[in-house]
Amino acid sequence: MVAGKSVPATAQVAEVVDFRITPRNVTILAGSATKYTRQFVIENRGNVDLPTGAKCEATIFDSFDLITGLLDGLHKADRTSVESMVKGFLVQWADLEAGTLTISRMPVTVHPGDKLTVDVDFTLPKGLKPLRHYHANLQLYNATLGVDIYTKAKSGS
Repeated sequence: MVAGKSVPATAQVAEVVDFRITPRNVTILAGSATKYTRQFVIENRGNVDLPTGAKCEATIFDSFDLITGLLDGLHKADRTSVESMVKGFLVQWADLEAGTLTISRMPVTVHPGDKLTVDVDFTLPKGLKPLRHYHANLQLYNATLGVDIYTKAKSGS
């Protein structure tokens, strides 16, 4: 209504992606199993439909930092040449990548305003070292999920 008269109008609405995951961090105490299930609440606070797939993957990293990896690699390297020392720390750095975490769930489309509870399966790669801390960061739309994995004395099957 403008000055008492009804006037047609067109509204431009920008797309807003606002996806929420609770909890935002998950901890897995890895024993002999390779698959672990956790429950999450997902919410679409935006104004567009947000489809989720059935599966995604993320790289798992050893918690050693890069400097520790560099120093450990140099310490273990044959110190007869610069080439062997560089190779030593590059090999150590490459070992910080521990494999791929596979995440699977029932695929759903989360409509604006929806708030759902979902089960998510985390499948760990074989060969994780015992008594270690690993981590992965997952992102779905604007939401991030931190995954911390602590292996027991005997982990993986």
